[in-house]
Amino acid sequence: MASSTDFANIPGMTKEMREGVVAALDALSHWRDEIETANERCFGKVLDQTSQVARSMGWPDQAVKTTREYLQNISKMQVETIDQIVDTWKEQLKSTTAPMAIPRTL
Repeated sequence: MASSTDFANIPGMTKEMREGVVAALDALSHWRDEIETANERCFGKVLDQTSQVARSMGWPDQAVKTTREYLQNISKMQVETIDQIVDTWKEQLKSTTAPMAIPRTL
């Protein structure tokens, strides 16, 4: 979680802007945690069910394996993408050169 004091010395940033940044970063972090919790709670069952259905439809084992790996990678990418966005924002805002500039590409 971010705090308003983390961004207190950014030139040109008002109190309202700081509070907005903190709220946005907190919302992203909360969303990330919710995704991770849902994945932990549901993901195993989803993989088992999709694999079972794929096999019952005659899919070859390699296709079932590839589908499982794809779903696993996508779920990891969701969390990693949010982490990258949060880290990039924090890094940009703490930059000594241009904290209020448009962030570099992720």
